Amino acid sequence: MLNVLFFCVIDRSYMNTFFGTKTGPQYIVELFRTSIVDSAKFKAAFSKRRSYINGIEEEVKEWLRENIVRFQLELSEWWKIEMVGDEFLPREVIEAAGGTQRRRSSVHSVREILGITE
Repeated sequence: MLNVLFFCVIDRSYMNTFFGTKTGPQYIVELFRTSIVDSAKFKAAFSKRRSYINGIEEEVKEWLRENIVRFQLELSEWWKIEMVGDEFLPREVIEAAGGTQRRRSSVHSVREILGITE
């Protein structure tokens, strides 16, 4: 009964958001391709599972190649190079960020989490 009432009172323009056949990965690919804001593209490409962008890796690499210098200079709040896989970054950028041993996780170590210093 409550579900029927809910659908009766919501804005009809949002009705299509409840029903559809688009999968999560399909939505992420569409979001990356249609976004005009860099932060939205970054979030679409790198905040979800890596498998969500299968098939558009070259598009993501090209977008990064074209913009990475600007991202590094601007240091926007959303730009987190540690979220970007090495396969998407130019060799020079990987080396500047610490090489293949660079940190790629938001959880650095148990000691850092607990605030333990040596």
